[in-house]
Amino acid sequence: IKYSMNSISLGSIQKISLEFGKKSNILTVQIKDENKELIIETLNNISKKYQEYSIADKKRKTTQAIDFLKSQKE
Repeated sequence: IKYSMNSISLGSIQKISLEFGKKSNILTVQIKDENKELIIETLNNISKKYQEYSIADKKRKTTQAIDFLKSQKE
């Protein structure tokens, strides 16, 4: 399984479903495959990638809030 900042390669996974909850940051993942180790590796990689995304998004929002507050101070 390979992944970059923008994508995750799922290799030979037979079936996968990724879905965000409506109006939430909850990601539902469903995987069907006969290879248990591949499923676990895939879920771990998706989890890691989602955590990286979440941290980057929080930093971006914090920076925007700080910039807004600075502009209001001037």
